[in-house]
Amino acid sequence: MTAGRGFVAVALVIFSKWHPLRAIAGALLFGGAIALQLQMQARGVPVSPFLLDMLPYLLSLGVLAVWGGARRHAAPASLGQVFRGTE
Repeated sequence: MTAGRGFVAVALVIFSKWHPLRAIAGALLFGGAIALQLQMQARGVPVSPFLLDMLPYLLSLGVLAVWGGARRHAAPASLGQVFRGTE
């Protein structure tokens, strides 16, 4: 049960560009957006709850639009190779 957070996970992989420290920073950023959305709803902020539900996804799209740009998305070279084991 991911509660629709799979999109955020894919955005996190694209955002981090396969770098573990960037992945940690992105997870904290996107997790903070989800926590902020829940806190704003709990405090009764006079904003539509539907708009607050969209907050983490809008942040994900915004970060990808700014960070993703025209840069080359480099995945590890061994990602497409079959693992043969250590026979």
